[in-house]
Amino acid sequence: MRHKTQTRKEIKQKQTPTPPKATRIWNLETISLQEVLDKLEDVKAEYSEYIKDAAKLRKEYLEALAEAIAKENDTTMLTELNNLKLREKQRNTARRIKRLRKKQRSGKVTIMHRTIHRPDQPPLQITCTTQATMTEAATCENKSRFSQALVGEFMQPPLRDMLGNLGNKEPSTSKILDGTFQCPDTVTNPYAKLLLQVLRISTHVKRLTTKDIGWTEKELSKSWRHCNSNTASESTNLNFSHHIAGTYNQQVLEVDCIMCTIPFEMGFSPSEYNIMEDFELFKQMGVTDVEEMRTIRLMVAAYNMNNKRLGRLTMQQAEKYNLIPKEQCGSRKRHKAINCLLNKVLIWDISCQLCLAMTCLCNDVEKCYD
Repeated sequence: MRHKTQTRKEIKQKQTPTPPKATRIWNLETISLQEVLDKLEDVKAEYSEYIKDAAKLRKEYLEALAEAIAKENDTTMLTELNNLKLREKQRNTARRIKRLRKKQRSGKVTIMHRTIHRPDQPPLQITCTTQATMTEAATCENKSRFSQALVGEFMQPPLRDMLGNLGNKEPSTSKILDGTFQCPDTVTNPYAKLLLQVLRISTHVKRLTTKDIGWTEKELSKSWRHCNSNTASESTNLNFSHHIAGTYNQQVLEVDCIMCTIPFEMGFSPSEYNIMEDFELFKQMGVTDVEEMRTIRLMVAAYNMNNKRLGRLTMQQAEKYNLIPKEQCGSRKRHKAINCLLNKVLIWDISCQLCLAMTCLCNDVEKCYD
């Protein structure tokens, strides 16, 4: 008899055997209190026996799930099983760290304190308790926080006139990538000139075309199914759960693939992508100053997915041609921030032991992830 391989959905729904969580009391009118207590004791005893085999049952479940995923993605069962085990290990580690740090979930923002700086007068702090006042305070703070680049060299003449607001104005853009761009003498910022020089693409690096960047149905389906359906997105357009569900219908998947690929091939941003929502979060519980809060920007789910693809392809291209320094550990596979920190500590230790003078510059982008 041929063994039937279950799908991922069937395995997740089944998870045999299902742990008993209810007392199986169907009608409260025909049962006494003592019978309820007896059934509760029976269920507790059954649950206690069940959890003794929890590790074994979890292992069997992961193996069955890995087999289903491998069949679905046309990969090997061992590869998928290792991925599942690694993901589970990371989750368990995160839970332990969270318990040790006693880190609580960030609650809703119901009050803000906004500081207004006045010339020749002490700062004025205003308490915002209504939605209108909190929205105004967050809007003013976000405008000042995320518009700092407008005073940069590239947003001022003559570079702005030569490159455009988006940096894609020809022929300057092509000259920068070819390394033939001549920076005007009126540009005095040396770092702006240095940036224009390092943007040159070497001749041995193959340039990606719109065909390389565009989606295929298989790639898009795999990417959507790896996403969490509860991920927040801009509220007036389709969210992640809609796109994930659409991957199970071939016609919907084809339309979704076309709609996500068109912006890459045609070089434009749909009007829906311009709609974003700012969401305020506490950096630290109890700190209600709007200047000390974190702002996350919720984008359209499809726009978010396209941004991920661009970032992923960029990193793959850079890794392929060895364009990233070894000390760069952020957003790279097989690179950990803890290793970078260890190297820094070892360098300091060696410097102290050998009595060598050393300078270490820790430079961070202001409000980069806020």
